[in-house]
Amino acid sequence: MKKDMYAGFGRLASALVEISRADVPVRVHSRTKEKVVEASKAERRITWIDPKDFSSEKEVWLFLPADAVPDFLEENQTYFHPETVFFYCATKGMSADIAPLLKDKQQLVPVKFITEAGQLKKDGKGMAALPSAYCGWKERLAEMFGETMEIVISEEKDVLQLNKSATEKAVLAAEELRDEMKELGLPEKLINHASRQLIPGVINSYVEGRLGGFGQQVIKERRGNKNEN
Repeated sequence: MKKDMYAGFGRLASALVEISRADVPVRVHSRTKEKVVEASKAERRITWIDPKDFSSEKEVWLFLPADAVPDFLEENQTYFHPETVFFYCATKGMSADIAPLLKDKQQLVPVKFITEAGQLKKDGKGMAALPSAYCGWKERLAEMFGETMEIVISEEKDVLQLNKSATEKAVLAAEELRDEMKELGLPEKLINHASRQLIPGVINSYVEGRLGGFGQQVIKERRGNKNEN
């Protein structure tokens, strides 16, 4: 039976389990075994995997922070199968820094997700990027994720810049709205609701080309100011 193995069980890994195919078991190793055991009570496809059993898995998804991956690979290298394929998902990490840690015929495939874990759960689908040098893996990833994930070709550094810029702009928008509305004395409840629904809703409308009057006016003013400069 086909299985997936996850190293790390943070928000992204948890979201992927939730939206992935219901017939595929997921074996998980994490620093906090209790977290995995607790998750397995709600999702029976999840089971804990001990390092001594790593050799039975030829495909391993690395959902660890970039700075934790080297230690994980070095500490457990003796347990891995000599032909293991590691899918490297840390957005801030570059595969070139990790590749020297591989042994024998092991392979490293960078898979970078263009998403936010909470939104991924809500949408039930997302987007993952493969560098052009690894485009041969596109079909394999499509097979793994099915319709829940669009697989695109994009370089690691470009995905990093995109995720970083999008995160910064989203946080700044929420922070600026909060500061301005607090100065006007608006209740916290109203500000939180606007941040939770208005901001992402307007962004979706912008992307889909269906902005209302307020949004159209903002664009008109912004483009007019740019032309003046």
